[in-house]
Amino acid sequence: MIRKLRVLLFVLLLACSIISVYAESGGLNISFKEISEEYKKEDTLIYDYYCKYPFIEGDSPVAESINYYFVGAINEMTDLLLPMYAEDPDMAKSADNYIHQVYEICCNNGRFFSTRMLQEQKLDGIVKKSVYSQVFDVSGEYAGETLTLRGVLTEVGDSSEQIAALVLRDIWSKIEPEISKPNSPWHEDLCFETFSLDFYPEEHYYADEDSNAVFYLQPNIFRNDGEIVTFIYSRQDIENLIKEEETL
Repeated sequence: MIRKLRVLLFVLLLACSIISVYAESGGLNISFKEISEEYKKEDTLIYDYYCKYPFIEGDSPVAESINYYFVGAINEMTDLLLPMYAEDPDMAKSADNYIHQVYEICCNNGRFFSTRMLQEQKLDGIVKKSVYSQVFDVSGEYAGETLTLRGVLTEVGDSSEQIAALVLRDIWSKIEPEISKPNSPWHEDLCFETFSLDFYPEEHYYADEDSNAVFYLQPNIFRNDGEIVTFIYSRQDIENLIKEEETL
């Protein structure tokens, strides 16, 4: 009897521990939904669309706002863009085009909810991969809304533009020495001007579980290996970059 009570007590303590961890993290309750649509013209498949996206459970204002964002993005694809593509004469010349989108959760820590969407598009036989991202405020002043870069970094610096310029130069300083190394995956003709044309720090970022800003480079634009290269910056890292700039 005593042994059974000890086992029961252990189970109860374990359950309480699990509940406490969940409550402390404060993360949203997430499930995933899928949608698949085909767009044809005269029985010929012109475009196939697939999307796997997050859905926030519950009826809180934050859940409703975030869900509204994702549903709106999908409706724009299914009701506007893809029907337009299917009717385009140039599109209709090639069949079996597709857009596949899969969302990944990068942060769900009670402060931010952040996703990274991986998109693969085939058009006229050419496959292109790209990345898109979102960061939502969950418990702050702008709960339920998407945040700017400065908002993610808790209002450090003067503006998102200032942070973006500093990050752009700092990431380039890390890449430049790697270009000339033997068997480097970086394009050998990559220069700062080209880099700055296709990397937008104000858009190409998401939040990780530690509330850092994670900047990413689009695949196959700067490198030969198709990797999605990331660079992590904390609030302190950005403050250090600002201090360095002020001393110049």
